[in-house]
Amino acid sequence: MRLLTVGNPVLDVAPSGLRPGGTAVYATATVRALGLPAAWVGAIATHDLPLFGALAEGATVAPIASTVRFQNTYTPLGREQRVQGRPAPLLPEIVAAAFRPGDLVLVGPILGEAPPATVAVLPERHIAGICLQGYLRTVAAGGLVVPRDSNRGLPDLPCAHLATCFLSTEDLPCWPLERTVRDLLGRYARVVVTNGPHGATCYHARGSRFVPAFPTVERDPTGAGDVFAAAFCIRLAETGDDDEALAFAATAASFAVEGEGTSSLAGRDAIEARRASHVEVAVE
Repeated sequence: MRLLTVGNPVLDVAPSGLRPGGTAVYATATVRALGLPAAWVGAIATHDLPLFGALAEGATVAPIASTVRFQNTYTPLGREQRVQGRPAPLLPEIVAAAFRPGDLVLVGPILGEAPPATVAVLPERHIAGICLQGYLRTVAAGGLVVPRDSNRGLPDLPCAHLATCFLSTEDLPCWPLERTVRDLLGRYARVVVTNGPHGATCYHARGSRFVPAFPTVERDPTGAGDVFAAAFCIRLAETGDDDEALAFAATAASFAVEGEGTSSLAGRDAIEARRASHVEVAVE
């Protein structure tokens, strides 16, 4: 079982310099830490490939002139993101060429570069998850990344009726949560809403389940939602158990925030040890 992430990787502008980022990077690193193969398909500048190191191994790269860069600034009021450059759209033929029979697919664009027509070339039964953040935000003046206007309703999204969609409360500052979840459940099997240190809720046709966040010392929350999504998809595929996937993903994400970039991602033994040491953090 290999996880293929569809979405452009980026370079995050960090105090320590440029580092690989985006759902493609965090999901690939997460799954490899779990001992499984993973790759991504996306557009970056080929001269930047050395910056991605082993995370670019097995990738299907659509070459472009300049890799998109993100700068994240965290304040007491939340995260401010600015972007340099615009993501190149992923063509259906590139995504189709990257797919292998047996792949699980996680769709995770940074700014909508995987439109429904591109995702439609993939067998629907293989699409495990869709990260909605990249579809629910846009770019304002000065490269400021902002949520889309909720008055216009949901944008055109890929449909995958067997998949789980992932989004965060940060993506929905002005959106009515109950109505949004209801609308999304018409397109996906599950809707997972993460809320940073306040835990995550999985909604489905039978109701909802909540898991609190694990107690940890947060150093850098960048990419934690991507880690959560990848871990959830893998564990759900392994067990078929929503609660198990929710708890496993919450634990994996708790490691992600403890270091910069992908440096603190954990393997299975560490994840299970943390779960065993915090029995009070349970799905409810």
